[in-house]
Amino acid sequence: MNFLQQTILAKKAALADIVGDPMAKLAKACAAVWPDSDRIDEILESAIGGIPSCHLLYAWDVNGIEVSSMMRAEGPDRAWRGRDLNDRPYLKNHLPFQGIMLSSVYLSMYTYEFCLTALQAVRRGNELLGGGL
Repeated sequence: MNFLQQTILAKKAALADIVGDPMAKLAKACAAVWPDSDRIDEILESAIGGIPSCHLLYAWDVNGIEVSSMMRAEGPDRAWRGRDLNDRPYLKNHLPFQGIMLSSVYLSMYTYEFCLTALQAVRRGNELLGGGL
């Protein structure tokens, strides 16, 4: 592994450490109201300012369908509810069964900017409900 690859992996690990705890708490809160889209939106809206380097939050079910609005700091974009996200690069390797996973860098279809996604498993007990970021 070359220096650049090592640097990227180290930065991704540091980011996972920073967002891991807030994302786990967010997933737990969403699981408690799953699949109520309006309640999930409320939780995401209250959380977006508290997750470092986070510009968008949304949740999807195990079938890759968005159950929440696209949550931005300026408020929700409800037009994204129900979208099929299966063609997204971060879902090609499926959801993490538990915990958090960071995607590779890709071009966002929402912002048209390069980004990466922190995928957080949303679970209720042993049941995987979906994911969020």
